[in-house]
Amino acid sequence: MYEEEMKMMMEQPYFVKTKNKTTLKSGEVAFLPCRVKNMGKEYMVTWMYLSEVTILSVGSMAFSSDQRFSVVHINRPRIQADDWTLLINTTTTMDSGKYECSVNTLPKISHVVELEVEDPMDVIMQDSPYTKSTMQPFTVGDRVITMLDEDDQSTGQY
Repeated sequence: MYEEEMKMMMEQPYFVKTKNKTTLKSGEVAFLPCRVKNMGKEYMVTWMYLSEVTILSVGSMAFSSDQRFSVVHINRPRIQADDWTLLINTTTTMDSGKYECSVNTLPKISHVVELEVEDPMDVIMQDSPYTKSTMQPFTVGDRVITMLDEDDQSTGQY
């Protein structure tokens, strides 16, 4: 009895270590990897967006009404694995969060991938007039001049 249970456990699917954090710019395509070994026909892979507890796909079939989401399944018989990559086209910052790839084993197994979508418009420009100056004081003749923002309450030396 024990040997049969151990054999069943050894034959169950498991995840192969893959990248679990992806960072990209808004508008780019996100590729969220999920590689499963020992995937038998009786098991199914599901992708879920954890922030909203939304099922995005079951197997290769997308469940989201958002057409930007799709799943690419590649069978890799040479390494006895299956890749289930979640694709998100034209990403936005709203897509940032944790995504779960799971297999319906008993108990369920899951692999979480974190996506961070950066908006290039949110990056503060170094030469922007709206950023605080980090210039060091400088001297002109016998005067020390410190550049300040107009709302800066500290006093400069003249």
